[in-house]
This record gives sequence, structure tokens and C-alpha cells, in this order.
Amino acid sequence: MDRKFPELVNHKLSDLERSLRRGCRPYRMLLNTRYYLDRDWLRNPQSRRYWQAQSAAHSKLQHRILTEIRERGIALAHVDELIEDAGLRGEVSGIVEEFARSDRVKAKIEQCGGSNRLAVTKDDYVVRLVPKDAALSCCHPLLRFAIHPGLLDLVNDYLEMWSKLNYTDVWYTIQQQAAQTRVRSQRWHRDPEDERMLKVFLYASDVDERAGPLEYVVGSFARGPSGDVWRKPGGLGQSYIGEEEVDERFPPSGRFTATGRAGTVVFCDTSGLHRGGLATGKPRVFATWCFVTPASLAKRRFKVRFEGTSPQLTAAARFALT
Repeated sequence: MDRKFPELVNHKLSDLERSLRRGCRPYRMLLNTRYYLDRDWLRNPQSRRYWQAQSAAHSKLQHRILTEIRERGIALAHVDELIEDAGLRGEVSGIVEEFARSDRVKAKIEQCGGSNRLAVTKDDYVVRLVPKDAALSCCHPLLRFAIHPGLLDLVNDYLEMWSKLNYTDVWYTIQQQAAQTRVRSQRWHRDPEDERMLKVFLYASDVDERAGPLEYVVGSFARGPSGDVWRKPGGLGQSYIGEEEVDERFPPSGRFTATGRAGTVVFCDTSGLHRGGLATGKPRVFATWCFVTPASLAKRRFKVRFEGTSPQLTAAARFALT
């Protein structure tokens, strides 16, 4: 049995006690606890043992980022500090910039009637680079970035196990009308991929209040102090919560807006309440990676081609990509 199992049980019993004090229905927490134990602690022990055997030493930067994510659910850094490989940073930047200038993005903006006149009813305000089930070489810069030790070691240390890369992509968020009603991921929600997860966003453009930055309710991640607020029994779900409800429960002082200059890296446990993408003044362009546990039920959105000339991969990197 995993040595952290008793600690988990005590943590879940504390969650149940807090929920009962708030008047929550006991069966809801019991269902969540059973789901969590069955899925996470019975399916992830091997990846936990791998991580425990090869835990990496933390740099000051990694220690600061890990502390902030564990306490708040979100942390920011700059890519120059995180990834020392300037060549890799340049390759990823080149892919994103080329996509932002592509005919595909221009056509989508034109299709929507111009960048400052867009009104949408679904998430077609986002143009994505990587199609579903795309086959990517393990040499692809987006994958090499994901498995770089400066990033992957930090992700694994947060999840306390070797993680799986569930998807990677580049997003171009089209500018919309200022009066646009929020739709889909522009509304408050929790991501459904896993109960323990970490998403990474690399800004390729300056993101201020006009670019639809990510907004996050601090401490609302699954294991945080507000992690059981608006969660479905047996999982996270992806239902959307009304803005008025969030305003009533969480004041603006309890939220964080992830603005930053180009090159900013955002680490976010998106099992927590978040929203973003209502870009009213300028587009938002970024690369993204989603890391989950091996127990995640979410299907990987891409395939990896391991070729004869594939680079030498660490065991943790190969685990993340397979």
C-alpha cells in the first residue's frame, strides 16, 4: 500500500467533516471520496513509486512556483527563467508566431466578420493549431518543451507522481465585442480531465485586461480549501456556474487575474474555478499543455510518433508521452 494512503484518508475525512458542518449532503462527499480512492489511489501507485524514487531537487524558482500552486492553485514565472534552452524557446515561439500569422487564423477572423465585431454563441472564438488525434513526432518542439526537466519535474512534483501529457496546442483568441455575453470557457467552470491536474500556458503576446486573461478563484482547486464548492458527485464535471453565484460566494479579493507580458508562463490547477478568453481589446495568443495523472479518464488528444532518430528520453519523459 502506498505510504501516503493513511494521509489521504485523513484528508478526505476532514473534507467530509467540513462539508457536514456546512450542511452539505453526506452522500455527495462519500461518493467523491470513493471515486477519488478508486480512481486515483488504486490506479496511480506505480507512478507514485517512480516519482518517490527519482524526486528531483528544486531550484529556488521551482520551490517558489510549487509553494504558490499548492497554496493558491496558480503561479506565474517567465520562460527565460524556467527553460534555459534558448533554442527550444525560439522553436516554440516560432511555431506560435507562424500560426498567429497564418491564413487559417486570418480566414477565421474574416469569417467572424472582423476582429472587433465578433459575437459568438460557442467557443468558435478560439482558433486551434493541433487537430484532434493529430500525430506529433516526439521531436516536435511543443512536446520537447513539455518534457523539458525544468517543466516536467515541476509538474510531477506538484502531482506527486509521474504525470501524463494529455494534450498540447496553440490557441489564438479572436477579439470580440466588449458587450459580448460570456460563453463556454469564458464562464466560470472546472475542467473535467482529472481531479489532480496541472495546465501550463505560455503567453506569446502581452496579455492584459483587454486580452481576456485567465481568471482564477484562489484555493478552489480540488484539494484546496474551496475545492468542494460546486462539484458534481463522482467527478469534476464541466458545468458552468453563474457569475452572480461566484460573486456572492467569492469576492474579487479572492480571485487572481493572470496578466503578463509575452513569455509569461502560467501554472494552473484547473480543477479549480476559472474562466478566460473574453478578449475585447486585442487577441490573446498562447501555447498550452495539460498534464494529468495516469488514472485520468480523459482520452489523450494527440498521438506520438517515436522515430528511429528520436532523442534520448528520460524515463519520466517517455512515461509522460506514452
